[in-house]
Amino acid sequence: MMDAALRDIRGPVVIGDWTTALIVAAALAVVAFVIWLGLRRRRPSGAPAIPAKTPGELARERLTAARALMDPQRAREFSQAVSEAVREYVEGRFGARAPRRTTDEFLREAARDPDSELSRHAPLLDAFLHRCDLVKFARAPLTRDEMEGLHGSAWRFVDESAPPTPTETARP
Repeated sequence: MMDAALRDIRGPVVIGDWTTALIVAAALAVVAFVIWLGLRRRRPSGAPAIPAKTPGELARERLTAARALMDPQRAREFSQAVSEAVREYVEGRFGARAPRRTTDEFLREAARDPDSELSRHAPLLDAFLHRCDLVKFARAPLTRDEMEGLHGSAWRFVDESAPPTPTETARP
């Protein structure tokens, strides 16, 4: 009797085969790809594409925002803001890695090629960056008039070194 109660182990029961699972997975992948293509091609109707801002436009926006920091009590913050605006402009406009270098390293690199467009603006940039460094690192004080002058020299550098706009280039 004991022998009848014990049965041998049976093999696994097959519920489905792998080909069905592969077909379903492939169909889902195709549907996902088609949806992705549709979303990628879809654009807002009638909305024009927004052109990217030039380095000069970005610098002017940052310099405008820095005016809010024009207070002798916030001289360090102000000089940091205008210095970063100019350094990032230089990187975007001239390809120089200004934000990641000290002022002296950056100006030495700019002076290596005296024919470069950046070297023509080096004196203005040199005076501006060294004044910012004095305020940022030596905590030199700035009066409101000195802040206006520092801001004006940053703005002047961007204006003088910016490439001409297409309308200026088209003039005879």
